[in-house]
Amino acid sequence: MADGARAAPNLRWWQQAGAAWEAEVARRKRYRLPYHMEEVFLAEYFARQAPARVLEFGCGFGRHLRYLRQIEGLEVHGFDQSASLVEQMGAWAEPAWIGERVRVGEPLGPLPYPDAHFDVVFTVSVLIHNRPDDVPALLRELLRVCRGHLLLVENPVVTETVFFSE
Repeated sequence: MADGARAAPNLRWWQQAGAAWEAEVARRKRYRLPYHMEEVFLAEYFARQAPARVLEFGCGFGRHLRYLRQIEGLEVHGFDQSASLVEQMGAWAEPAWIGERVRVGEPLGPLPYPDAHFDVVFTVSVLIHNRPDDVPALLRELLRVCRGHLLLVENPVVTETVFFSE
């Protein structure tokens, strides 16, 4: 990992321990309304954007890709730094779809897409898990691959947030 030493421990946690995240999200959805609100908001927002090519940066196990790919006219793609999280998509998506639509790569490096490739690029609770000093470069890269809307859905820092500023 080119930025691994600089990005540790926050990004390294997602690479190494992120596989437990799907179960944690399911647990939190039982008592945290914002998880449901995000899904309703995103489904409604993207239904109004179609037809569109969409990238979720920080797609993890595909929580949002799973329902967004059902919206007619959307071509959804995902990018994540954690192979263990992306592997979990095999429970709901065909290997060919994952191979065609989802990429795993360096979190702070250039994304493997051409300039202005996507109509909409979005993140959900991703920026909060990055060091503040890394956010400007990350946003520049998301803007580079976006030709339309950049949608950033974040949550406040809570005791459950895995975030390191050092």
